[in-house]
Amino acid sequence: QLLEQLEVDELIRARIVEAAEGNPLFVEEMVAMVRDDGGDEEIVVPPTIHALLQARLDRLGGDERTVGKTTNDTEDGAVGDGARIVIDGVVLTRAGLRCEVQVSLRRGKSLGVGSAAGSVSASSALRLVAQATLAAMRELEPGAVRADIEEATVVRVGTRDVATASLVLLTPPNEEVLAGSALVRATGEHDAMARAVLDAANRRLPKLR
Repeated sequence: QLLEQLEVDELIRARIVEAAEGNPLFVEEMVAMVRDDGGDEEIVVPPTIHALLQARLDRLGGDERTVGKTTNDTEDGAVGDGARIVIDGVVLTRAGLRCEVQVSLRRGKSLGVGSAAGSVSASSALRLVAQATLAAMRELEPGAVRADIEEATVVRVGTRDVATASLVLLTPPNEEVLAGSALVRATGEHDAMARAVLDAANRRLPKLR
């Protein structure tokens, strides 16, 4: 569906689909890159998601690379009702082999709190953060009740770590996959994962009221 919005040759679309290998984040980031270029430049399709994210980062100026992804949380989040959903806090509590995550989100004066519990493993903790973030969103954004977490992970792109999240959005009789990403900064992987979920949700949920 995203590729249908681009005015590109069928050959380019086929190359994008082949390189994506079913990864919705690749398609979304590729579409964003083509739009940023205005469609005027020759379209080069990176071979992997890592190469694509690196290409997107390389197109930023030095100041944008430093500032664009290290602003306060008031610059992150999903837009809705004229106010942004921003991260108020991400708290992990570990006890033995169990981990509990609580994520607080804020929209204006409204606070949404979500929690999730599971294994203490690193991969599980990232998924728990994503689930807790979505649970908090459901208290602030009506459309979030239609979404579920499909994948939550951190990938290495050059010298940087990037949190990526994909959500499955149910719009009966169809399912739509939303993808988002966020650079891991000084606040750590868990904060980045919460921002990645908000990035994914920002692309679609506010339109489903």
